[in-house]
Amino acid sequence: MNSEQAILAAIERIPLPEPVERLIAYPEVDSMDRPAIRVWIILKDDHVAERETSAMLDALTQAIRDRTWQIDERYWPYVRVRSVSEQALIESEHG
Repeated sequence: MNSEQAILAAIERIPLPEPVERLIAYPEVDSMDRPAIRVWIILKDDHVAERETSAMLDALTQAIRDRTWQIDERYWPYVRVRSVSEQALIESEHG
C-alpha cells in the first residue's frame, strides 16, 4: 500500500461525529505541484450554520491532518465543507 492509499484508508476510519454524513477524500496535486489530499466534509443540511458545528469541524479537520501527517508529511490535506444537498446537486450534474 502506498502513502496515498494508506492516507485515504486512515481518513475512512475516522469516526464521524454528528452531524457529519460522510467524508469524500481523494488525492490530487496542489498549485505548488505538491502531493495533496482533498477532503470534503459532508454535513447534514440543517446543521451547516450552527455555531456548535464550528468546534466539531475544527476537531475533525485536525484529526484528518494528524492521520495524514502520521503516514506521510509530504501530503497536505485540503479540507472543505459542503451540505448534503450541495453534494447531491454536484453528483447529479456530474454523474
